[in-house]
Amino acid sequence: MSGQYGRQTATSRLGVSRRTPELRRYLAIAAVFFLNAAVFANWVPRIPTIQNELRLDNAQLGLALLGLAAGQLIMLPFAGRLVTRLGSRRAAVAAAVVSSIAIALPPAAGSLAMLTLVLMLLGITGAILDVAMNSQGIELERIAARTILPYFHAAFSLGSLVGAAMGSAAAALGLAPEPHLLAAGGLFALLGLASAPGLLPADPQTTGSPGRPHLDRFLISLGLLAWSALLVEGAVTDWSAVFMRTELQASAGAAGAGYIAFAATMFVGALAGPRLSERYGSAQLIRVGGLLTTASTALIVLPHVLGLAILGFAGIGAALACTFPLILSTAGRHPTALVGTSVATVSIMGYTGFLAGPPLIGFIAEATSLSIALGLAGMFGLVLFFFADIVDGVPSRPATREPG
Repeated sequence: MSGQYGRQTATSRLGVSRRTPELRRYLAIAAVFFLNAAVFANWVPRIPTIQNELRLDNAQLGLALLGLAAGQLIMLPFAGRLVTRLGSRRAAVAAAVVSSIAIALPPAAGSLAMLTLVLMLLGITGAILDVAMNSQGIELERIAARTILPYFHAAFSLGSLVGAAMGSAAAALGLAPEPHLLAAGGLFALLGLASAPGLLPADPQTTGSPGRPHLDRFLISLGLLAWSALLVEGAVTDWSAVFMRTELQASAGAAGAGYIAFAATMFVGALAGPRLSERYGSAQLIRVGGLLTTASTALIVLPHVLGLAILGFAGIGAALACTFPLILSTAGRHPTALVGTSVATVSIMGYTGFLAGPPLIGFIAEATSLSIALGLAGMFGLVLFFFADIVDGVPSRPATREPG
């Protein structure tokens, strides 16, 4: 009875009742996850075209991508407090609309400096949207009293897949980046506004905040695992289309095929991840994923065969689909730190790899080659392979007794 009372109290406070079907909440939150990925994924296949139009070499493109990293890294430590102050619903909708509008700006950037500033804006809004949408997902998971967050991450992967397919189709049809990204941005802005009524109307007291970073040896170890996994994800996200276009001479329409394959297997893997984790254990799943990451990267950069490269990108997606969520889940079971604080600490370290890795790859590629730079990124899969055991054996925090 006490558990039922606790759930009813939370349900009433957040506006979830029999008159507000739970499915509506699922779909609205999933739409925000989907939108967040799809907006950015539309830009990925157009990177080579914009790079060519601005006459940027790989180092200069890496510098522009550093603007995206800088925006995210600057905003992440403050995003939790901002979302808490505004409420996760208002923050999610506002960030979704601004991100959708901002994605139309890169083709209009007439210089490296302007492109860097535009990408910095995308990084800032993306950081806010990441915290807001995960706050919504975690809150609904708590109300539903079952594991559902991985399925929202599957919606994110689906957004990456659909967005990349849209961008590739636009490139294949010869549509210039300006009208393509303007139309895509308008569409996703409308989706963000349409999702607003279905989001949880959580106030600052119920949404929660990541809090200040908390550092200890265990969380630092988890953070290094997250850093390694997300560095590879960032490398594929920002450089796969450029690699396909410049190294393998793929057509403009086919340049995004590697990223589409990566996003597709990320989606399937996210759906299958919870069951695989229950059957084989989180550490084993991360360990195998790390080895597959390195092997798949070798398949991309060594033969220099288009079909094998696409297969390699698909392999990386399958390998990393559940790694970051499993690492965050482990962080949430930290025996002493607050859940929000420990998850925020690991998230910040992980996103540092995702955001700072691609610019670093650009500088390495300019000094050597893009194949060597991507090959070095894939070697971080071995970090996951050798240190996956850190996610096992974490004591769960004591259960909190609900009011009776």
